[in-house]
Amino acid sequence: MAYIEGYHTMKHDGDYQYFYKEGEASRQDALLMGFELEVDADDDDDEYDYDENADCADEVEDILPSNFVRFEEDGSLSYGFEIITQPASFDYHMSLFDTGIYSQMCRAISNHGLTSHDNGNCGFHIHINKKYFGKSLDSASAKLLFIFERYWDNLKKFSRRNSEQWCHRYLSGSYSDYHSIASAVKAAKRRHIDRYFAVNLSNTDTIEIRLWRGTLNPATLKATIKLTARLAQIAKETPAVKLATMTWKDILGDDPDILAYARTRGLAD
Repeated sequence: MAYIEGYHTMKHDGDYQYFYKEGEASRQDALLMGFELEVDADDDDDEYDYDENADCADEVEDILPSNFVRFEEDGSLSYGFEIITQPASFDYHMSLFDTGIYSQMCRAISNHGLTSHDNGNCGFHIHINKKYFGKSLDSASAKLLFIFERYWDNLKKFSRRNSEQWCHRYLSGSYSDYHSIASAVKAAKRRHIDRYFAVNLSNTDTIEIRLWRGTLNPATLKATIKLTARLAQIAKETPAVKLATMTWKDILGDDPDILAYARTRGLAD
């Protein structure tokens, strides 16, 4: 039976397992991502039955692979909870879409009267393992901030966010070039900073992308995971000089799932 734990229990326990697609090399320096999907009921649902949370968690746990998910309370939610996956390779996440498992998860949550996008309270936070960036972690962090600064309006539109309450823009307009952002990253590493930024650098082992709004639409979920993986790859592999010349079209790339979703937001073609 699934148990909805207290906030940040998983983080404090440090009880992480790593999931890879069958036949895929198990490497912690590969791109690994884990997500936190927040689900909730409408703010005005005064008669919400909290037993639905436990029943929903039970069903989601049964749908997803064994030991792949945990559930926690979250003070930003009115009635619901967050679904937290273990770190998994990009291909592993894609296999859960290909087999329909993530679609089953989304349907199960909806069937229990919970929503993610529609209630306006929920985020979809994706963690990227810092080991993926290796010795280029500092420059990759700077390049991620550069991408989010330069393309903020487009990324926010992609995210469907109406509020920046839990995912502030990290830098003001005065930090508009790569070198200033690189300096800001170094400064951030020397002090404790508020983690409620679109790009949260304060975690020990992960960079957390907090901008994305929650969703129970599998196509949106998939496109968002794919774009996050693409941004991580760009930050790791693209020289700063080349990044400075890239357009929004270059950032999106040519993945059909990303482009199909971006078109629904008026962000492609």
